Amino acid sequence: MIPIITMGYLIGNAQSDKMKYYFVTKKDTVFCKKLRYDVTPAAHINEIDYTDMQGKQIVLKDKKNMPEVLTFHTDKETEDKIPIKPNQPKSYQRYTSRVVDGKLKVYLGTRGVLNGSTTGMYRFFIKMPDGKFYKINSGRNMKKVIKPYLIKCKEFNDKYKGNFKRDESSFMDMIGLYNSLCK
Repeated sequence: MIPIITMGYLIGNAQSDKMKYYFVTKKDTVFCKKLRYDVTPAAHINEIDYTDMQGKQIVLKDKKNMPEVLTFHTDKETEDKIPIKPNQPKSYQRYTSRVVDGKLKVYLGTRGVLNGSTTGMYRFFIKMPDGKFYKINSGRNMKKVIKPYLIKCKEFNDKYKGNFKRDESSFMDMIGLYNSLCK
């Protein structure tokens, strides 16, 4: 069986006023001028190749000494290591794109196509401030957890006139509004 490998591959130059490339481990945040990484769908890191801020190229390939990376940030995309199943946070994990940042974080992982076949699974999750993840496309989660949490914020409740849709665009806009109003 050949493992399917996903690869984050974005290379560029860091601007002095804005760090565009970094990765976060349990112990540290490493800022880079360039960053390339290779991970499996199960979030096992095969390689991290980066240029540090002094211009030295560093390649990490040794699995024994590979840091546990929680977040990769390349240019404008952030990928966090999150559970594949939100109700099983200690189970398998996968790097997934963070599409909304703030007090509430929204993640979107979509299916890919490999050799004409659909691979992966649709993942549209929200991470609440207590660290718990919920499927956004679940009507039950919207009704029992997400909506009650959102309307507790008076500023959001006064300003938001939508109907708490679960489609990607509407939901991301709604959470963006919440994050801008409710600290």
